[in-house]
Amino acid sequence: MAEQPTSNTSNHAGVWIPPPLLYVLPLLFARLLQSVIPFPFLPASIVWALSS
Repeated sequence: MAEQPTSNTSNHAGVWIPPPLLYVLPLLFARLLQSVIPFPFLPASIVWALSS
């Protein structure tokens, strides 16, 4: 049985995303999506979030 160091358990994914990016990236993706898809095809909540 191989022992796994406990220091690697917090970095098991290999990529750490700071919490603010978790909120910024979806908004940037929604803005990119809006540039590809016209407003009428997007949910009203996304349109409202982008316009505010």
